[in-house]
Amino acid sequence: MGEFCALVDGGLTEIIGGTTVSYSDHEVSYKPPGVAHQVQVPRGGARCVVVSIPASRCAFAPDVRQLAGPALYSDPQFSDLFGRMFRELQATDDCGPLALEAIALTMLARTIDLQRIDRQSQAPAWMGPVIERLHDDWSRRPLLGELARLAGVSATHLASTFQRFCGCSIGEYLRRLRVAHARQLLAVGDRPLAEVAYQCGFYDQSHFTNLFRRYIGSTPARFRQSFTPPTPPSP
Repeated sequence: MGEFCALVDGGLTEIIGGTTVSYSDHEVSYKPPGVAHQVQVPRGGARCVVVSIPASRCAFAPDVRQLAGPALYSDPQFSDLFGRMFRELQATDDCGPLALEAIALTMLARTIDLQRIDRQSQAPAWMGPVIERLHDDWSRRPLLGELARLAGVSATHLASTFQRFCGCSIGEYLRRLRVAHARQLLAVGDRPLAEVAYQCGFYDQSHFTNLFRRYIGSTPARFRQSFTPPTPPSP
């Protein structure tokens, strides 16, 4: 089986083929069939989504090297795909299995797209500090000029290059980071939704709910319920 793994909340480290991988927001790992791996979970625990794909499905593109070895992707499109999968797992009709299979194969196809982009050209070195800045201070919206000065390029070049290699605009990337942090808060705590929205940089609860539904496929309230154990019946 090939396997995708995405961290929902908590901390998770894997040793994949001798390489240690520590997950962070928006990162998804891919392990091809037959690759040994060991999971290390901290004392606080972790929740993750794992998608297994039969080996026969992983062999249709032998020219793509990621399918022959483990890889770690920081790609916002994977977050969207896992959100769609979460919604389909909650579906009650008989179309769910078909939809889930299609999403899993879309993930596999995305690894191929990323590899082909990588073969065409590498992301410039200045992309690293820009993305690091967004992850380190996701609650504060930076000015495009500020990021351009950090990268040492023009704002126009920054915006177009970011879109090319990340698959979304800088603003969209920042929104997804905020949703990812909100998802962690909802999974492990009971803070009011309005407080979570404010803490994660959304200007009101309605805006937060709409974006959360767009990216995760569920409202914040329903997402929190999925992590809340049922109340035991009264004696």
